[in-house]
Amino acid sequence: MQFTLSRHQIQKLELKYRQIRGQVTATIANRILVVLALADLGKAAKVAELYKVDESTVRRYFRLYQEGGIDGLFEIHYQGRQSYLTEEQKEQLKDHLRQTIYLDVKPIIAYVYTKFNVEYSVTGMTKLLHEWNFVYKKPKPSPGKADRKAQLEWVKKFRKLRKKADETDVFY
Repeated sequence: MQFTLSRHQIQKLELKYRQIRGQVTATIANRILVVLALADLGKAAKVAELYKVDESTVRRYFRLYQEGGIDGLFEIHYQGRQSYLTEEQKEQLKDHLRQTIYLDVKPIIAYVYTKFNVEYSVTGMTKLLHEWNFVYKKPKPSPGKADRKAQLEWVKKFRKLRKKADETDVFY
């Protein structure tokens, strides 16, 4: 496969790169740079090593440019994986999460496995919960409901005990 571009194509790509730099994702900007480097170096292996991507990725970017021009480099066709849970199971899980407070994602994973026989990773479940706008809220400590009278009696007993103790006695 020939990886050559005309001087006009190179100028258009360089101009587009300068225009979009900092305005789009690094992936899109890198696609333009990869195509330019491939036209300059002529070997997919060298460009792949330079940009730390696979050779097939380099060739795919060049093909995207050939087929769709600069706009072809802007198209991202990635589609996420199909969800492990059905829509009905998702609704059941959402209802459960609204009624039950969890302090960690691991018990949620265990619940889903037990209830639906579907296994999630910590990262996968965290992403799913964020997608549903569930958020982590760190529990705040609240003061205990101590009996002041009982505490004062204990302090009196402890002071008496300390008076009776010698230097070798240890209190825990």
